[in-house]
Amino acid sequence: MKYRYAALFSQNPNGQVEVTFPDLAPHAATFGEKLPQPSDPGSIAHAPHQLVILLTVDSKITHE
Repeated sequence: MKYRYAALFSQNPNGQVEVTFPDLAPHAATFGEKLPQPSDPGSIAHAPHQLVILLTVDSKITHE
């Protein structure tokens, strides 16, 4: 099954790019966890200096 999650890209005071996933808060690691339903990207609260980017997650594991 495929999901599309919003990612927030922002620059911290040290000039490094940080990426957060509001739907997966407080952690982006989801191994072994049930994924929540994705939010409407327009409903993601963000600051003017942040970008909301949609990423596709495919939870289907394929075997050869």
